[in-house]
This record gives sequence, C-alpha cells and structure tokens, in this order.
Amino acid sequence: RITGVPGINFGYPVVDTDGRVQAVVFAAVSTDWLAGLVDPGVLPAGASVTVLDRRLQLMAHLPSSVGDDDVLSTASAALPGRLAERREGGGIRVTAADGSAWHFTYVPLGGMSLATAPYLLLGLPLDALHAQLAPFVRMQPLMVMVAQAVLALLVWFGVRGLVVQPVRGLVEAASSLAEGVRGVRLPERHRVAELSLMGTAFNHMANQVDGAVRAYRVLSAGNRTLLREHEEQRLLDAMCRVVVEHGSYRYAGVAYVTEAGIQQMAGAGEDEGFTAYLQAHWQTALAHQTPTVRALSSGEPVVQQFMDREAGHGLFQLAASRGLHSGVILPLKVDGRIIGALTVYSSAPDAFAAREMRLLAELADDLSFGIVTARLRERESRADAHLRRVAYFDDATGLPNRVRFLDQLATSVTARRDVAVLVVELFNYWEIATALGHATGHEFLQVVAERLRSRGAEHLARVAQSELAVRVDVSDETAACHFADDLLAALATPALLSSISVDIDATVGVAVGRGDDGERLLQAARLAAREAKKSHARVLLAHPRLDNDWRDRLRLAADLREAIDERHLSIHLQPQVDLRTGEVCGVEALARWRHPEHGVISPAQFIGLAERTGLIRNLTQAILEAVSAQAARHAAAGLHLPIAMNVSARNLHDPAFFRCLKDALETWPQAR
Repeated sequence: RITGVPGINFGYPVVDTDGRVQAVVFAAVSTDWLAGLVDPGVLPAGASVTVLDRRLQLMAHLPSSVGDDDVLSTASAALPGRLAERREGGGIRVTAADGSAWHFTYVPLGGMSLATAPYLLLGLPLDALHAQLAPFVRMQPLMVMVAQAVLALLVWFGVRGLVVQPVRGLVEAASSLAEGVRGVRLPERHRVAELSLMGTAFNHMANQVDGAVRAYRVLSAGNRTLLREHEEQRLLDAMCRVVVEHGSYRYAGVAYVTEAGIQQMAGAGEDEGFTAYLQAHWQTALAHQTPTVRALSSGEPVVQQFMDREAGHGLFQLAASRGLHSGVILPLKVDGRIIGALTVYSSAPDAFAAREMRLLAELADDLSFGIVTARLRERESRADAHLRRVAYFDDATGLPNRVRFLDQLATSVTARRDVAVLVVELFNYWEIATALGHATGHEFLQVVAERLRSRGAEHLARVAQSELAVRVDVSDETAACHFADDLLAALATPALLSSISVDIDATVGVAVGRGDDGERLLQAARLAAREAKKSHARVLLAHPRLDNDWRDRLRLAADLREAIDERHLSIHLQPQVDLRTGEVCGVEALARWRHPEHGVISPAQFIGLAERTGLIRNLTQAILEAVSAQAARHAAAGLHLPIAMNVSARNLHDPAFFRCLKDALETWPQAR
C-alpha cells in the first residue's frame, strides 16, 4: 500500500539469557526477490508456486504465467473454507474447467502468527505427478522392501544415537534437578543443533534453579539468625557465616560507610585479602566507580560478573586472581540512610541470576531490619542502665544511694540477724561546697569514700547530701563502735582539695539491730551521728531515748514554724550602757518564744532547731520586721537609739537575707 511493491515484513525478537526481549530485528522482503530465489527446474512439470497475503490476495506467482488462471482462482476460492478447518496447513483438490485434476498444498510461512502469516500454495497437476511416479511404482517389490529395511535401520540407529540417548540424558537430568540434586548439567555440544540448544537452555535453567535454592537456604537460615542474635556485631558475624555455610558462596562480608571510607565490620569465607585491599584503596574505587561504589551511591543492588574479563582497572583483575569471578553488592539501609553494604562473592562466573539476586536483596533488607532492631535494643539497654543507675546510685560519687543501701540490707544474708549500720556525718561538707564549688564538694565526698574503703568499709553508700552509711556484719555494739573509731582515724588527716588543705569534720552514729529492719536502723544511726556533734562526741551509739528526743524536736520544729508564721515570737530589748557616762547608748534585740504548752523555750534551743530544720531564714526575717516596728515606735516617742540583733552564719550565705535587710534599712526611721 505504501510502495506498490508486494512484500513480506518480518520481526524477530532478540532475548537475553533470562528470556527478556532486548531488541527486535525487522526486515521487509520483496516477493519478487523471493520468487527469484526459486529454481523453476526443481518444480515438477506443470507445477506452480503462489504466495498469498493474510487476506489471501496474490503477492507472487511462479512461473509468472500458469496458463490456466481459472485453476488458481478455483484454489484461492476454496482456501478460506479450508483455513476455517485447518489453518496450520493442508491440501485442496481442484478440478479445472477442462477436467484436469490439480492438488494444491498450502502452508503458512514459518515463525509467524497464524492470524497474520501469509500462505504458500504449491500446485501440482495430478496427471504429471502420476507420470513421474510411475517408474518408481514399476520397480521390483523386493528392492523396495530392501530399501525400506535399510532405511528403517539407518533411521533407528541414527535416531537412537542422535536423539533418543541425548533426550534420555535430558530427562534424567531434569528428574535429578526436580529431586533437589544440585550441580546437574548436560554436555553443551550435540550433533543435533536443536539438542545443543536444549542442553544450553537446560544448563542455564539449572544454574538459575541452583542459585535460587542457595538463596532460599540462606534466606531461611538468615531469618533464624535474626531471631537468635540481638547484639549488632554478633548479628553481622553470624549473618556472614550463614551466607557462606548455607549458600556455598566463596565469601560474604559487611562493610559500613564512614567519613574516612569504608570499614570492614564482619566477614566469613575466604577472599584472600581482597576486601582489605579494597578498604585500603577506597579512593581508587571511588575514582573508577566500582560496583561497591555504585551500590552505595545508588542504594540499589549491583551484580558484577566475569570479573576476570573486565577491561577496567586493576581491582577487577585482582579479584579474579583471587578466585572471585562474580559478586553482588547489596546496600544496607537504616532509617532511610545507606550505612553500608552486604557483599557476596562466588567462584562461578555465572552466579547471581535475577531470582537469586532478588532473594539475596531480601536477605539484605532483613539484615538492615535486624541492625535497626539491635541498635534499638542497645539504646533501650543503655537507657535502662542509666535509669537503674539514677534510681540506685549517686551521680557525684558513684556510690549506692539510700534506696540501694536499704535494698541490699534487706536482701543480704544478714537480713535476719543483727548487723551494725554506721552513718558518717560530714558537718563541713556544705561549707566546702559553698566556698569552693559543688565540684570540689563532690571531690571531697570521693576522698572520704576512698579513705573509708581503705579501712574495710565495703558496703558503703551515700544516703544524704553529707551522710555516708556503712553496713558492718557484726552484732556486737562494742565491735561496731571500734570499727567506727577506725573510720574516724582514716579521716583524721586533712584532705587536699584544689591545692587547699581541708579538715574533715565528721561524727559517726552507730545502730545495731536486725538487717530486715534497715529503715529504722539507718534513721537511728543518722540521729546518733547528729546528736554526737551536739554532745561533742566523735562516736555515739543509738538508743531508744535518742529516737524519742528527735521526735520531740520534730514536733517542736512544727510548733516553731507556726509561731514564726503567726508572729508569736516577742522581742526583748536589752540596754547597752556607755561606761564612761552611764547613759544608755543603744539596745540589743533578743528573740523570745513562749510555748503554749512547754512555756518559755530557750533561744539556744529554738535557734539551733531553726538552723537544723531550715527555718532560720523565716525566723530572721520575722525578728527583723519586729525590730523595724520597734524602731518606728521609738522614733514616734522621740527616742532614737541603735538596735543590734544577732544573725546566724547561715543567713550570711542566703541572698534573700541581704535583700530583706536592705528593705528594712530603707524604711528605718531617721533622727531629725
């Protein structure tokens, strides 16, 4: 329709070893050229060859003139009905107008769909055909029989040797492959070309099946490894061993990407140093865009085959010289980022077909998930350890804290018999921490702890800011007090802190009792340590009366807080006299507290209580307000006298005291 020249168009697909179409070879052939290829001399007398297109239109005819066109027309008219019954080929018997009989054989041109193929018609006049066959029919029957017998023998031996035996080998190999036998292969060359093609195709299929079976075994064992190994490094080592042992590969390794290049994390099998060489020559690999570099940069698996045939740089030749003829590089992705690659090498040049590579890529994805899980477990483990440490240990000294000390006391072998609990109270800890800084205060505690350990204080804990507790497995009070004396002897020498020699002001409280009553023992020892300081003792043994005294003090402290808040404390003024003139030159304000139940409480008692309980700030502020009010009353009466008041040393470390004092002085009445 385009050129006006009858022709046939051919299109043949070009496929690769995996059966995928890579290209199409296209050809257009003129029927006149095809007709020129036919030698009229090989046709029987009166025979004709005709080419019809798929619509049964005449495309070519040989000889160019049949002489009786109605014969061809009759055959062409009968052909559609025959094609409806048998499209793949057949015969048609036609009788011409002159009574002559013809036989037409039609066949579709090979390699095409029956729906689109043109047809070839071979027309033979039956009279001419009979005339040519008559001499053969008249031959001796015996000669025909002998020829048939010889032909049958030749065919039998030829078919058996060239076809039957190779086909049997193919069937046996296929059966073995179906039963799971690996390594089954056929000879690549046969005398029959079709069998050679079948053998090549079978071997290719067997390679793919073997590779898929290897990969399935590796994938299955790898999944079991993911369930078994929870630590990242152990997981990497185990996964490399699985690849080599279950997949029969030459080498498997995992490398992570770092700022300096790649770092080999795990490996199994034998690569004869190629991986280490690649790591050492990473810049060369980057420059030549090796498969490893391409896989890490693209995030997609890369297969490298026939390394010994590569025309690239020396890395490929080096791999081939070490027996690594093919490999696959599988990127490892964690949190959307490529952290490295799983590399598998094989000694076979045709390993890692499409299905095998997909299964190994799935293994790499599973390994990436395992790495994520292992890192998550590691973070959870570190967080859990940190929480346990925060809950049970002191950050400043690393010693067990109060909770941990009591737990150990309750769960120790001495829990159901008497033990001694000693509390070392460091009275100058706050002064050191305030004057030299908290870091120096922590260093002070560490020095004290080391000295106590040097005297056998194994079960040591920090139970309060300035208190260290020791458990001693003795039930004798005398022995416990002697042990306390040894501890104090260790603290007799000053501690050197920031090039400053600092004395260790400490007392020890001792409590003896059952280990399962640790809370009571610890509290009793703490009270004894504080009472020792008050009574100017170095070591004090706890007793029931001491516990009662502290309870009374706690109740008294509660009453003192109420008296301060309600301003129930009073101010007594004590005159100050100038000895030269005998005149009053000033007054001193003295705080007094009358308890509704206990009567007048000594200032030495309630001021010391305020210092120990933290009420000293509120007490000083209340007294300062009362003094300011008294000064205002004096001024109103025309009396201007200085008023002195005592403050605690703790007030001098309190910034709020100076603000309160400044406000009082700004409103202080001035003499006119």
